[in-house]
Amino acid sequence: MTRKITSLVVLLGALTTQAIAQQPAAQKPTKAEVQKVVQIISGDQAKLATYCKLAAIDEQMAKAGEANDSAKLDQLSKDAEELQKTMGPEFLQLVAGLDEVDPQSKDGEDLLSLFDPLDKQCEQKK
Repeated sequence: MTRKITSLVVLLGALTTQAIAQQPAAQKPTKAEVQKVVQIISGDQAKLATYCKLAAIDEQMAKAGEANDSAKLDQLSKDAEELQKTMGPEFLQLVAGLDEVDPQSKDGEDLLSLFDPLDKQCEQKK
């Protein structure tokens, strides 16, 4: 599940980039920036619940993708985008920046692994 959630963050980066188009261009986030956002989410039960909902949407998107259900994927993408907006500007900026990172690279894996504590909290809530 860990990689599913983090891949959702990367996947939705393009959507979020549109949502923050009026802000400065996204830049690859630093480890400290990711840690700060993870800490913010961990300390806010509402944001943690939203993060976990995003994880559930990611699982649904994977199933819809396997079934080639583009209508379902579109709807889930819209749902995820709306949820992301409630996570706050730091999260939106981070997601946009993660769009600049190759998730398969060592750097990308290192940054995405910082989300592991959140993923574990989501698993415990199930």
